[in-house]
Amino acid sequence: MTKDKIVKILTLAAAPPTFVLRGVAIKCLWAWFLVPLGAIPVTFYGGLGLSALVSVLTAHTVLSIFTYPGETVRPSWQNAVVSVLIPPAALAFGWIVHVLP
Repeated sequence: MTKDKIVKILTLAAAPPTFVLRGVAIKCLWAWFLVPLGAIPVTFYGGLGLSALVSVLTAHTVLSIFTYPGETVRPSWQNAVVSVLIPPAALAFGWIVHVLP
């Protein structure tokens, strides 16, 4: 099996847990920072929906395919690692900010 094929398999395997982590992160961050301001609470499924909506509106996965002249593209394994690490990092940072006051 080639390295590229292994990266693709691992990326596909990481997609469902990453999607779930995004839903949890959005639900918690929303509850910590927006509910005290008067927003209604968001459920886990609402967090998944918001995550999907933001992904569609920003089209970050599609835009990463296209580059400007002279610009380099990150390898797909780096994109996979970043997408897995962002939700827990955002949740950890949000928790720190939440408990500081």
